[in-house]
Amino acid sequence: MPALALSWVWWRTSAGGTYGFAGSSTWLEPSLADRLPWIVTSVAETTLVVLLWVLTVRGSRELMRRYRPPDAALVSPTGR
Repeated sequence: MPALALSWVWWRTSAGGTYGFAGSSTWLEPSLADRLPWIVTSVAETTLVVLLWVLTVRGSRELMRRYRPPDAALVSPTGR
């Protein structure tokens, strides 16, 4: 469930984040120094989502591998 919730948040934030630039002119392109915090944030979010999914899949596989259904017990007509 956490992997699904974090993936939804990651996707809703434009799949890793976006950046904006509050300049006085619309033709200014932000420099790498302006974009760097957003790039680092985007990489960290993406890494966290991927890591959480890997751990979820590995944990689910291990859980299914170890699962043993209960033994079927004979039920007597008297309920004993």
